[in-house]
Amino acid sequence: MPLPNHLIRELSPYLLQHAYNPVDWYPWGEAASAKAAAEGKLLLISIGYASCHWCHVMERESFEDEAIARFMNENFVCIKVDREERPDIDQVYMSAVQMIQGRGGWPLHAFALADGRPFFGGTYYPPDQWRQLLQQIVAVSTNKPLELEKQAEEIAAGVRVNVFAEAVARDLDLAAIDNSITSWSRAFDHNWGGQSGAPKFPVPVNFLYLLRYYKASGKKEILDFVILSLQKMGRGGIYDQLGGGFARYSTDAEWKIPHFEKMLYDNAQLVSLYTEAFQLSRLEEFRNVVYETIAFVERELTSPEACFYSALDADSEGEEGLFYTWTAAEIFANVKEDAALFCDYYFNQAEARDVLFVKLGLAEYAQIKGLDPAVLEAKFAIARGQLLAARGGRIRPALDDKSLCSWNALMSKACFEAYEVFGEKKFLQLGKANLDFLMEKCRRNDGGLWHRYKAGIAGIPGFLEDYAFLMEALLAFPAGIDNRYLYQAKTLMHISLDQFYDVEQGLCFFTAAEDEKLFARKMELIDNVIPSSNASVCRSLFRLGLIFHEDSFLKTAKSMLGLMQEKTLQHPASFSNWGIALLENLMPFYTIAIAGPEAETIKHALNQHYLPFSLKVASTVDCFLPLLQNRHEADKTVIHVCHENGCLLPTENVAEALVLLGETVGKG
Repeated sequence: MPLPNHLIRELSPYLLQHAYNPVDWYPWGEAASAKAAAEGKLLLISIGYASCHWCHVMERESFEDEAIARFMNENFVCIKVDREERPDIDQVYMSAVQMIQGRGGWPLHAFALADGRPFFGGTYYPPDQWRQLLQQIVAVSTNKPLELEKQAEEIAAGVRVNVFAEAVARDLDLAAIDNSITSWSRAFDHNWGGQSGAPKFPVPVNFLYLLRYYKASGKKEILDFVILSLQKMGRGGIYDQLGGGFARYSTDAEWKIPHFEKMLYDNAQLVSLYTEAFQLSRLEEFRNVVYETIAFVERELTSPEACFYSALDADSEGEEGLFYTWTAAEIFANVKEDAALFCDYYFNQAEARDVLFVKLGLAEYAQIKGLDPAVLEAKFAIARGQLLAARGGRIRPALDDKSLCSWNALMSKACFEAYEVFGEKKFLQLGKANLDFLMEKCRRNDGGLWHRYKAGIAGIPGFLEDYAFLMEALLAFPAGIDNRYLYQAKTLMHISLDQFYDVEQGLCFFTAAEDEKLFARKMELIDNVIPSSNASVCRSLFRLGLIFHEDSFLKTAKSMLGLMQEKTLQHPASFSNWGIALLENLMPFYTIAIAGPEAETIKHALNQHYLPFSLKVASTVDCFLPLLQNRHEADKTVIHVCHENGCLLPTENVAEALVLLGETVGKG
């Protein structure tokens, strides 16, 4: 076996995948940059993640090639970075590559001076192109070193700029949002849902914004589009029809052919999305997606310590999707009865391997076949169980078993939201066990957060996303008799503002003031598949301000939102989390304080209705929480509906409370 390189002592599964490459990889750190400076070499920074298919391809083609590795070792100091462990490093070099190439992706490669400033970069390169590029970089560095210095400084200066709009002195109204959504809707695919074209990424925060816009505007065509999109996704190959859970994206326009890696952050947000969509639609297929996806996470991505693992690889046995695809012969061999019916519904290939997906809803299909839908579903459930058991005997995709605070928080929040709507105790238990794990294992001695946990070791100082999403999870906990999580959220907000908020720019940096200084310090303002952490902080400031009567929180939230208003209206698909905050600020927003022995029952009843422009806090016992203080009565449960520092007449009746809310929030 070859000798390991410098990655062998790392915890990241991605870095450990490369620990026996002949490339003399270093982890990010002082040792690599000091070596480059001492030996007069350039840095070659390669960034990816454990479940990245093209990262595996480039490793096999180039980084395991002895001749290519030798040339890299002789001419560069080579650094491997796990983008999920170090999203701050990924941000700055991704920005640089996007400036250079006009696009980005993974694996990401940046060539930089010894101080880390990049002068060139790209993504995946086939081996012949990679060899040629390496040779060209060496030639330029030898013959034109001053050119590299100039280019590196120009790129670094460009990356350092945090682009956002300044506040515009005009009042926001729903008509401005109408125009914004109308412009965005021209890119909608009204046949298959989502954005037109391919590949297609499910971006949950886009749909969450559209659901809230429907609630505000009453435009049913928006709701219809979201429901269509979620139906097509849930029936497509991007969704695991046997085991639940979503793949990262679809390579085609019809959600059929997935890129098979399964990420925790996708599935967490999609649980939240389908839960909200169920509140509006009451569609059983949305309920099923929630239950099956949580079951997948619990079965395949949950550790004995109650933390959630990061991802499952796309590949197994060196082939993408092999674990998830079938031939008709395999289906007939494993389904004991009704195999032909199963294939007709879920499978469309006679001989070739294919993923399972459906084209029609169960009720429509049952009507065509003249069968009872309940009987049909019972048959299919047995067949799915038989195929899932058979699939369990296959070689599994690799597991990325690190746990990230931010992604875990997204999942625990999703569990709480699903519990609030469906009342399923195991959802609450799963989320609470994880939340308690995060608060115990990912808290530093100074009260701050660690970003990563693996093998009993927490490390890497937390980024803004860790604080932002953990605060969301703490705020989402169904308090009942335990409001300590709300106080913990408030404490984390104070730390966040102290460490990340920039008074001059009025927004938050992604890295803390006391953490490692890269050549640029970025602000994460745009939604990607993971929503903007700045927008998340803004929305939590708003909620905490209402719960604790903290005017400073409300003022800061309004200021942040003002800075982002015009960008959000111009580019709603890229700023949907800010769009949600805009609507929460524009629409009448209600606090609903529920106090008394039946507080949890009443809150659950209210949660059967879609009330996005409200904040519900419940307690079965008297407490000092400002929103609930002096409102507890031992012999009855009272609902207090409040708005703009005033409360309507309290009621003990859920229907009456809904009427109060319906008069201003609207129907839906």
